[in-house]
Amino acid sequence: MEEPGYVNARLVFSAAGADIEPLNVTEEGWGLQNVPEGNIRLIYTTPSCQHPLGLSMRVEQRLRLLEIANRKAAWIIEDDFDSEYRLFGRSIPAMQGNDNFGLTIYVGTFAKTLFPAIRVGFMVVPQSICEQVKRAALYCGQQVSLPLQATLSDFIMNGHFASHLRRTRRLYAERREAFLKLGQKYLSEWMDPFEADVGIQIAFRFKRPLDDVAIASKANDVKLNVIPLSRYYYREPVRGLLLGYAAIDERAMQSHLALLAEVIKEQIS
Repeated sequence: MEEPGYVNARLVFSAAGADIEPLNVTEEGWGLQNVPEGNIRLIYTTPSCQHPLGLSMRVEQRLRLLEIANRKAAWIIEDDFDSEYRLFGRSIPAMQGNDNFGLTIYVGTFAKTLFPAIRVGFMVVPQSICEQVKRAALYCGQQVSLPLQATLSDFIMNGHFASHLRRTRRLYAERREAFLKLGQKYLSEWMDPFEADVGIQIAFRFKRPLDDVAIASKANDVKLNVIPLSRYYYREPVRGLLLGYAAIDERAMQSHLALLAEVIKEQIS
């Protein structure tokens, strides 16, 4: 799986007994030239909005990953994390749509695009494993009510979901631009953002060695929702912070980032 990568997925795979090998991701892309040798059963990736860096996998890299999966006889889980919030430019089609080998399991959720409490996700699976997935779903213990599914279906089919996404994309694009400007004002002495244009959070890397875990802890003590970037690395961490911007307006951004700057100053003094 990706390095850095989605922590909860890593925990699930580890609990299932998986031996995890890193697929390194940097601003230059996915390190597909160094795929581990030997038996690979599963490849987990977030190509539309890499978690946590917010990068998008280029089309040629997606095709290369599909070729690797076919050669290794491995499944791909394509986690469509925040892909709806590509705020600039055209969306890149899902990798699953280009899979001629029938190896991609496409998963997503409505928790980010609508509201977390809805607790509705979805899967698009190859025909060859439909029956196995149905049987597995019977044992997971989390079934979505039929009225909720019907309501959500109507919401989508009548065009309301598409309208909602267009409205929130505009809003989040404005907030992202404001957040980056204010981040430059308050935080540029210590860290820089990763270059990305997808998602509703921004990853920052520190310019010098700093303890991101300690800084995040102090920031959360004063009610700032901050995550240390090193948490997402399995082996060799990059230090920084993951900051969300979508839920706050520009006035709140200014006060929060000014407070975060004070926390960092106190931590390094």
